[in-house]
Amino acid sequence: MCIVLYIERELYYRLMMNELKEAVSNTLNSIGDSVEKVAFQNHLYGCVVILEQIVEGRGDISGTVFTDDEGDIVDMNGEFDSVGICYGFSGNDRLGYRASDDYKEKWIRIFTEKGINMKELDEFEDAIFRELVEKCKDVPYFEASLATGELNNEWNEKLNGLIHEKLQRRARVVYGKTRRARAKRNITPIHKRTGARKTRRKFRNTM
Repeated sequence: MCIVLYIERELYYRLMMNELKEAVSNTLNSIGDSVEKVAFQNHLYGCVVILEQIVEGRGDISGTVFTDDEGDIVDMNGEFDSVGICYGFSGNDRLGYRASDDYKEKWIRIFTEKGINMKELDEFEDAIFRELVEKCKDVPYFEASLATGELNNEWNEKLNGLIHEKLQRRARVVYGKTRRARAKRNITPIHKRTGARKTRRKFRNTM
């Protein structure tokens, strides 16, 4: 009986792990924006850190409320998007990641699964890292943080440059829209009528 229960639990655990692995791979490969891709890597790293604390007994989860080893509390229902900023390799507040409900639910199910041991945790982490590095490839920030758990100065500068570049692009887009809107407001009724007359005249000449 105990052997049957153990096998059932192993199958259930591996099913959860495979579902999450697939979700990680699909999510990362669907993200085109460079900063959002780093935000996802940062969020994923934070989720792994939380899982480590739960399995090692340094943190605790009750329902969806996680208490870490320093007594800080995160409610996964309302604060899941900020997991990366709190526990990832970068605390940059521009790296919040808005996860899908399905992705969030898969992680919460892993967090609340009782009885995951260190061996299973190691296998899970290896599988996730392998999925990232081998299949997704474009995860330099995640790889750079593996040795120490955070980005060094060189990688932090690269990240800041990436975020700054995105902000500049966004500012140019907003500026362009504002200029077009102003130009449109500056068109007087007489200009509009003149333009309309030209259009009608051109149309008549083609008949």
